[in-house]
Amino acid sequence: MMEHFLRSSLEASVYLYIKRSDGGRKQENDRSLHSLP
Repeated sequence: MMEHFLRSSLEASVYLYIKRSDGGRKQENDRSLHSLP
């Protein structure tokens, strides 16, 4: 039971981290597009 909880919480944190990093990357891409001459 504890192992399952740890695994699910780890997957949730990894999912949130990937989602946040993808969002940051997308914002950086938009910013670089806007900064093009």
